[in-house]
Amino acid sequence: MDMGQFLNGFAQDGRILLVICVADLIMLAVFSYLYNAWVGKLGEKKNGYTAILVAIGNAVTLLLVAIVSWKAAVLVSLAFVASGFMMIIGDIQRDQKQREQAAKEAARPRRKALPYAARSLIDEASMLLAQVERSIKALLEGKLDDRKIGLMALAVKEASIKLAEARKVEGE
Repeated sequence: MDMGQFLNGFAQDGRILLVICVADLIMLAVFSYLYNAWVGKLGEKKNGYTAILVAIGNAVTLLLVAIVSWKAAVLVSLAFVASGFMMIIGDIQRDQKQREQAAKEAARPRRKALPYAARSLIDEASMLLAQVERSIKALLEGKLDDRKIGLMALAVKEASIKLAEARKVEGE
């Protein structure tokens, strides 16, 4: 008697088939629990390989189904290969692109935000310098008296002091 006849023989006996099916289901439940625990421990290491992990789980399921019907297991295996092959490739490619993007973002230097006090001092200095710029423009257009040059110099000095204070605050 060859293996095919043996498997067909026990599959025809309902009691034996029921015992084998229940045993398969129990083994699959135990495998599922252990496999899930293992995949959970992988953490981010599994990123990009999720589809492969699913395929491995399916392969174990199909091995146990093959005990009941190897022909059905072969047919379903071929169907899984046809439907899942591109998903596995796509999963890996998407993860590689995501890792490359993350590496590019990590390579870009990021400046930390200035403390509120430093930002405030810089804003005040910017406003003073903008005021001086407007005054110089008005002076050049003849709309401002030459006596205001001293006030402009004082505004530039005050802006310089505020920027120096901002440097001290930022360094703290």
